[in-house]
Order: sequence, then structure tokens, then C-alpha cells
Amino acid sequence: MEIFKEQQDNKLEHTSFHLQPFHYEVAPETDKLNMHQYFIDNRNQIFGQFIYLLHETALSEESSVDFIGFTEEGAVLLIEVKRGADTRNRQEVISQLGKYAMDSFAIHNLIQDENSLIEQLEQPRIKNRRIDSKTITRMKNNIQQHNFNLFLITEEATDEVLASSYYLSYGRKNQKITVIELKRFTLNEEYFCSIRFYNRQILSNSSRQPKEDLQTKLDRIEDSALRSNIETQVKKWYQRGWDIDPLTVSTPQYFTFRVREGKSIWVSYYVSEVRRSALNGTIRKNSIVIQINNDKVDSYIDIINWVIQQRNHYILESDNKGRARDYYLYCIDVTDYSFEKLEKVFDKLHEIALRKQKGEL
Repeated sequence: MEIFKEQQDNKLEHTSFHLQPFHYEVAPETDKLNMHQYFIDNRNQIFGQFIYLLHETALSEESSVDFIGFTEEGAVLLIEVKRGADTRNRQEVISQLGKYAMDSFAIHNLIQDENSLIEQLEQPRIKNRRIDSKTITRMKNNIQQHNFNLFLITEEATDEVLASSYYLSYGRKNQKITVIELKRFTLNEEYFCSIRFYNRQILSNSSRQPKEDLQTKLDRIEDSALRSNIETQVKKWYQRGWDIDPLTVSTPQYFTFRVREGKSIWVSYYVSEVRRSALNGTIRKNSIVIQINNDKVDSYIDIINWVIQQRNHYILESDNKGRARDYYLYCIDVTDYSFEKLEKVFDKLHEIALRKQKGEL
């Protein structure tokens, strides 16, 4: 626990005051508006580093989070401030924090319009510094990777509050809830504030690059007509209720097709050429690639026969030297395929996905 002395403007200043038994009076309760301003004015002392803030951010028509904070390293903080006299169900307040982190589409929306985000961060009442592009990039990375740090700031960390935060944090790798108790008191007619962290976590702050979105990969298809045709087929794929996984920034060359429950159907579209040491050849750009493990060839024999009847097909084989399961890549280079021909190929992929979904493959 740390003790801070309040200055005339309610700003907290670290004091060398040592914790020992003493007599004090609890300071008068602060109303919610002032409690928010108290946090705005003193958040850097509370967290021990500069925090950029957004205040009263609407996450849906029904709810808003008191504060969204960002460190200069880009870590994302979701912060609720609750008065000691707040009559709301305390567990409801804490569980709401978890809901914000799990249902985070609105948080993602914050970063879609960078100019609007910067405008919000530059509101003078919040006293934010100017923010640089590197910090914004780190913020986006963490939001895209769901790295959220949850904080409940309260004037009284009751047993009920702590039990609820521990319960809702249990077993979660990320999105644990840290409770911060701000207890104001008077001593010798001076105001102080004690700050105590419960269930304190190391800030979740990924240094990984963000996932690259599907459109970025589609834009890499150099032939505009082919790109338009592929985009049309991708839309039809989504209309059937299935997904496409763009994978990560470390795999800019391809994206994969998935069925509704998230299972890969081992089919990918390569937008650029790829050489792999484990393969006996090169995957060409604009290739639809079906991966079939050696021990599954018999189950896929009709699909294999269909591939080898297609124009510009080729077959690659892996050699993992016994370290991992080997596989074949049955590939179709669709660079010069007409729209009608490409549509027939995607119809076959839909058939494969349906069979995969039913457990037939």
C-alpha cells in the first residue's frame, strides 16, 4: 500500500509517510462526478506511469465503460470507478467489466477511425499528452489480440468485491480483474489517500504484430479481374455461413477456408508464391491448395481425382524426415481461369466443406 498526500488542487503527491498505527478520520465521500475527476487528475500516480484516457465511452446502446486507458507502450485498460456508497449489486459491476472485455466489438470500433480516436484523446479536460503513431499501432495490436487489463477502482474493497473479482478472474489467462482501493483520510487536518492493489496483474501487452486482415491479402492479387472474381467467391463463402481465416501477419502469402464451427477444411488460397524447405517444389501464386495427409489419401480419392482433371493442376509432397506427419498438396493455379470456371472450383470447395462439417472427411 502506498500513501499520497493531497495538494490543494486534489492532486496526489507521494509522501515518505511510513505506515504505522495512527488515528485518522475517513474523509467525506466523494460523489461520482468528483470521483471520476479525482481519478482523471491522479491516474498517473495510481498506476505509476502516464495513462492516456477516454472517458464515458459507449460500448453499446445499453452500457458504457467509465474509462478506457492506454499506456505509452500501448497496453489497454478498461476501468470502472465505483463509490463506496454505490448501491448497485457489486458483483454485477465486476461482471460487467468481464462482459466489456469479452464483447469487445465497440472497442475494436475505436481504432477504425484513427483521426476520431486522436480527437477523443485530445479532449483538454482529460489532460492527455500528444500521442504518437507508434503508441497507436501498439494499442491497435493489443485490441486486435484481445489483450485487455480490467480494473475496478473503489473507495472500499469489501470481501464481497474481492471474492467476486477473484472468482471472475479464476482460470483466465488474460482479462483478470484487479481491484484498486482508494481510501481518503484526514490526519492533522491534512488529506491523504492510501492506494492498495488487490489481485494485481502484470499488464497484458503483446509485442506481436497484429493479424493481417483478409482484404489486405486479397489486395495483393495483382490481376484486377482475378481479384474481383475471388472477392465475389469469398462473399458467397460467407453467405453460406462459413469463415475465412486470414491467419497472422507472419503468413501474408495465403488465407484458409473454414466451416461454421471453426474447423479448417485444409484448403488455402495462395496470393503469392511460397517456397518451403519441407516441400519438393514451389507453391505458385493464385493457387488453391488442398492439403491431404498421407494416411488420409484413400478418404479423399474422389477429390484427388477431381483435382488432377483441372487445368494447371500440380502436386507437391512434403518430406519432414520422420519428424512430423507428411502430406500432399493438391494445387490448382487459377491465374487464367474464367469467372465460370473459378465458380465451379469454389462449388467443389463448398462440397468439401459440407462433407468436412458432416464428419465424412
